[in-house]
Amino acid sequence: MDTHLLENKIYLLSLDVDKTFLEESDNFSKTLNLLPENDRNKIQKYRNLDDQYRKLCSKLLQFYGISKITGMRLNKIIFKANQLGKPYLDNGRRVEFNMSTGISNVVMALYAAPDFHKIRPIGVDIIDLDEINSLEDIELLHDSFHEKEIILLESLTNIEEARQYACLFWTLKESYSKMLGSGLSTTLADLDYSSVPLPKNNKVYATSMHIKGRDCIVYIKQSTESNCLISVCIWSDNINPEVSELAIKISEVSDYLRTH
Repeated sequence: MDTHLLENKIYLLSLDVDKTFLEESDNFSKTLNLLPENDRNKIQKYRNLDDQYRKLCSKLLQFYGISKITGMRLNKIIFKANQLGKPYLDNGRRVEFNMSTGISNVVMALYAAPDFHKIRPIGVDIIDLDEINSLEDIELLHDSFHEKEIILLESLTNIEEARQYACLFWTLKESYSKMLGSGLSTTLADLDYSSVPLPKNNKVYATSMHIKGRDCIVYIKQSTESNCLISVCIWSDNINPEVSELAIKISEVSDYLRTH
């Protein structure tokens, strides 16, 4: 995937948090040492080993995605974060990206703009379908759901379908707020996704929406293999980028980063 900034395209990268690989020999320490010291220290502050694995995979994917798409060498990549903690690429290259971490996968959405005037913020979210597994879980989220979403959820007699819709609504709201970089300041209940269908067959479903006075494109995918939903949100504004997906193994990422 040596794309080197193919214009007006969204790249959706996913990386399996492969505990078997990380627990073999000294693979964890070897891959950890591929990162800058500051990132290594942050990861090692997590007491739970599974959290360390997920944070490591997320940071590795972040460097890998930027280098692979832009052609930048690792020592030239500089990340910073805005006031709300949303990371961005400090040295430009017409790239916007966002990260999300699930239980067993991390994902990265990256948008390569044709020029600086057409750069658009992007947000991505992943949710494991088991995170919402009962009617009680759904009811706990009612304060975050739009009135029309609640009506739809309450009309469903199949609990499995209701769970999937609740996960769908939640991940779409998360990707929107992450696109804005607004975090909890976004009133999630104001966002109505009741018209968005459940994605099927492991394919990316795309739809245009008008949200709070702006046109957006949302992309949704259900991964049956990982039992999760992934959503991406980007301002459209006369752009209609296609999505290129790539599932990567951590061994591939570590091999690449060692030589770049």
